This record gives sequence, structure tokens and C-alpha cells, in this order.
Amino acid sequence: MAKDASSPPAPTTAAPAGAALESFSKRLAYTAPSRLGTKLVQELQDLTRADTVVLLAEELDPKGRRLIDVSADQTGAPLSPGELEEIRRTLTSEPLPRRPEEFPPEHPLLPALSRLGIAAPLCIPLRVEEDLPDAVLLLNLPDPDRVDDAEQIIAPLSPVMDLALKHVVAHVRIERQGRELESYSRDQERLIDERTAELKTANQSLAASYRDVLGLKEEAVQARHRAEQDAALLLQSSRELAEKNAELERLLYTVSHDLKGPVVTIRTFLGFLARDTAAADVEQIEQDLGFISRAADTLAQRVLAVLELSRVGRVVLPPTRVTVRELAEEALAAVAGIVTARGIQIDLSVPDLTLTGDRVVLAEIWLNLVENAVKFMGEQKAPRIRIAAEPRDGEIVFFVHDNGIGITPSFLPKVFDLFHKFDPKAEGTGAGLAIVKRIVESCRGRIWVESPGLEQGSRFCFTLPASLDEPSVDAG
Repeated sequence: MAKDASSPPAPTTAAPAGAALESFSKRLAYTAPSRLGTKLVQELQDLTRADTVVLLAEELDPKGRRLIDVSADQTGAPLSPGELEEIRRTLTSEPLPRRPEEFPPEHPLLPALSRLGIAAPLCIPLRVEEDLPDAVLLLNLPDPDRVDDAEQIIAPLSPVMDLALKHVVAHVRIERQGRELESYSRDQERLIDERTAELKTANQSLAASYRDVLGLKEEAVQARHRAEQDAALLLQSSRELAEKNAELERLLYTVSHDLKGPVVTIRTFLGFLARDTAAADVEQIEQDLGFISRAADTLAQRVLAVLELSRVGRVVLPPTRVTVRELAEEALAAVAGIVTARGIQIDLSVPDLTLTGDRVVLAEIWLNLVENAVKFMGEQKAPRIRIAAEPRDGEIVFFVHDNGIGITPSFLPKVFDLFHKFDPKAEGTGAGLAIVKRIVESCRGRIWVESPGLEQGSRFCFTLPASLDEPSVDAG
């Protein structure tokens, strides 16, 4: 920072160390985080009567270490990223000379310092604790007699300066994370807008096709019959599209509701962080950052779950034929370790049935249901899981039956809701059963759960009429 002619002159003699430190701390204590760096540089310039003050602090960026020019707003000619990186490398490889007479004429940093008005630099390192960032204070003191005075003035202020710099660096990091979160939100809004536009176009295309079908009614009887058949198909497609639109609306409502919680948490604790930073409450700052980090992790997990749910029915591999036994055995192999450790008895009684479809997607049904049965087995002394199928009312009903903790009747309607968890402390995001429901419905099937109540086990039943090759089944 270049010295302003209007700045009040500093006292010619340093105040006692304790009084100076207390006065310096009070002047910084009520400064907002966004102005703390500027205030710190102004205070140092007033105290040392330096012509120019440059204050650099190191931030531990996720991409690596980098220097921040805290005095950039005051110098009028901030250091470029290249110059800052050159200073950082120099600080890493060798300590900077401290006094003006110790700087050799060929020192690589002198051109950048001269451009900032520092022809006779006094360099003071500010790091005093391991967990604080590296920082350096550069003063221009053309009068050699003022060098010792400046060092004596700054020495007792170092602890407060180090803590203030830590808050400045934390504020820079929070601002950067806020910008990243805003960018992520804009990307999500753009994806939603694109999907909405696609659905609008599909609706318009469907309406146009329906009008064309209605125009065929004046043709011959045979043509009319074909038109009626086409109209029936279009009406069915229209109903399916309406159901998908309704499902999309429910999904968007659920997503907006369940993603709001982590976002509100982040915003709330950003406010707390600003308050605690101003109060220099280091312990509370660490707690605030912990809440923000956990909320960001929850937000990321839920976004990934929504993306996985949205892929069902849209990303489909070429159909293949696979037996129900193969799918069930794959699911059991995936949980074989915990099944063996818990001593769970497995009863695999599936008939000789074949399914046709996306094998990876179909396997998700049995895998999720078996994992769910294992997860909620509870402390059952004789744990048991039965995987089977049976004919019921003219259709084949597959099921996974366990004797675990069961489900209360009031919770049964919510079992397949996205992010809805019977036990909030259980592992996972609460999206597994919602994904299974989506897969079953993409095969034109139904899924439901039966449970007499707590500690009486659960039975997840489903049908797959669009994927089933065989018309009937023998009891397993």
C-alpha cells in the first residue's frame, strides 16, 4: 500500500508492547472479514510510517499452494499470478533477505517489488504457529534509521497479525467455495431447463400426431379401424407421458425439498462462520467448517442418487436373456461376506424362469432387495432370507422374504419414497428402493412390501410382465 498524504502521522516512539498489542487487536476485532486484509495493511502503514506496504499470505488451495496479495486493493498495481508464484517458489527454496542492505542488486524479486514502490525492502516473515499459513510483510523504508524501529513495532503484534491473516485466508477460501457452489447450481438449473424443453417438444409432437390420427376417421372402414388402433396406442402413450410428467414433478419436488436441507445448512453456517471469524473464535470456526463439509457431502451423495434414478429407463443396453436364478445368485455373491459373518440362512427357491432385458438393470432389483434384507436383519438369533417366486392371480410374483426387524404399518406407504429412510442412522442415501421401483415400473410391473409389524420380518414382492419369457411357474 502506498502512503496516502492524508494519513495521520504515527507516533515517533513505540508504545509499550502490551498496550500496543491490545490497541492493535481492538482495532482489528470489529472489522468485517471482507475488509480485514485492507484494515491490517492500513494499520501497519500507519504504525511503521512506511512509504509502501505489501502483505502476502499463502492459501492451501485444493489444486496446490498459492500466494494471496492481501494488499492488492491498496497498491493500485497488484502482483500478477506469475510474480506471486515466483515469490512463493523463492520463499520455498531460500529465505528472503530481511533488511534493505541484504538484498543483492540481481535478486529476482526486485523488479516486481520496485514496480510496487518498494526500492528499499524490509522483509518480515509472519509465521509463528505450525497450523498458520506462510506469510511475509514487505515494507519500503528508504530511511535506514527507521528499519530497527519498524521491526520493534511489528514484533509484539505478530500473534494478532498471524491470526488475522488466517481469517483473511479462510474468507478467501469461503468466497471461492461459494462461487463454485453457485456455478454448480447454475449447471443443475440448466440441465432441468433442457429436460423440460425436451418434454415440451415431445408433448407438441404427440399432440400433432394425435391430430393426424383424428383426420383418418373419414377414410374407409378398414382405414378407420387402423386409425382407431393407432389412436388407442397414442392415447396409451399420452397416459404414459402424463404419468411420467407427474412422476417428474414429484421427483423435482422431492429433489428440491431434500436438497434444500444441505443448502440451508451451508448458508446458515457460512453466516455463523462470518460471525465467528469476526469474533476470532477459532474453535467455533472449526465446528462451522465441519458442518459445512458434512452438508456438502450429503448434497453430493443425494445428487448422485438422483442422477442414478434418472438413468433408469433412459440408458438401456442391448437386451439379453438371463435366468432368475443367475440374477439371484449374483446378488447373493455380492453380499456373501456379511451373510457368512452373520450366519444368515439363505433359501434360494427360484423356478426355471428366463427374463429378457438389460441384464445390469435387472440385476439391480435382486441386489438392492437382498442388501436391504441383510441391512435390516437386526439382532435376529436365527436370521433367514428366502428368495423365490410363486403364481398369484394369473401372474408371476417374485419376492425376497426376511425375518428381520420388520416395518411399522404407518411406514409401509413411504417405503419406496426417494430419500425416505425408516432408520435415519442407517447407511445409504435412502434411494435404493426408489430405484428398484423405477426399474420394476419400466418393465410394466408392480412392487409392494408386506410386513405384519416390527420384529416380524418383511416380504418385498414384485412382477416383471414385460421381461418375463415364461407364461407360468411351478411353486418353489
